[in-house]
Amino acid sequence: MTHRFRHSQFLGALLNLLLPGLAHFLWGDRLFGVFVFLIMILAAVLAATSLLLPLPTLAVWVLLGLPVLFYVFSFGDLARLIARKRAKVEISSLAVRTALGAGILYQLLAPTAAVNFGIRNAPEMFVVANDNLAPVLHPGEPAMANAIAYYVNIPFINRPIFHALPERCDVVRYHSENGRKRVGVVIGLPGESVMVDSGFIVVNGVPAGERLPSGLNAGSLPLTAVDDYSILVGDFDYGKIVSASQVSLADLTGKVRRFY
Repeated sequence: MTHRFRHSQFLGALLNLLLPGLAHFLWGDRLFGVFVFLIMILAAVLAATSLLLPLPTLAVWVLLGLPVLFYVFSFGDLARLIARKRAKVEISSLAVRTALGAGILYQLLAPTAAVNFGIRNAPEMFVVANDNLAPVLHPGEPAMANAIAYYVNIPFINRPIFHALPERCDVVRYHSENGRKRVGVVIGLPGESVMVDSGFIVVNGVPAGERLPSGLNAGSLPLTAVDDYSILVGDFDYGKIVSASQVSLADLTGKVRRFY
């Protein structure tokens, strides 16, 4: 690793991305490096708190926006630090490799790191098993169930944190009563009484103004009451609704989309 690369702005920015404050620490501004790291830990804690507490939108933007702005500012300060210390501080190749390794480990293992969060909340990839939902989903087609559309998994909390409920006519993947994973269309939300009449959805005795997705708009379903912590998911057979399942929100895997 050449002397020039060891003092490059790219390396500094990369280290600051992997582990906030690490580059400042490496180039000798250790107190500010620790401060940057603590600010970003605070931002992660505030982000988790905003999901647990019903905070006003403006408060959430302020609480999260200020640490993010400070983090953006830290890149500019880092660029000036590297330029100032280029001829004064000698950084060994071993120190650079150690710092890179520490940053990568932080991203993979630390609960507050973006990569770790992405791994915990990564979409589930699967292949459509049959043509019950054709033409919305075709058999053999790769698809993904995106959990983060509805909830996030946060370290130290043993349950998913919902930030949005499924919308009517969403295609979702869920765990059935026998433990198998299935795909269906949301037709009823918590606390509703729902029926389907020739593809038209009726909610609490009033037309919902929504129809089942194109190609899945045949068949009818008798009036069904949805539990308070469940959704009603329609089961189809070659585009015709044949039954519906009460699905607990805890059994919801995610919102289904085509992979491409």
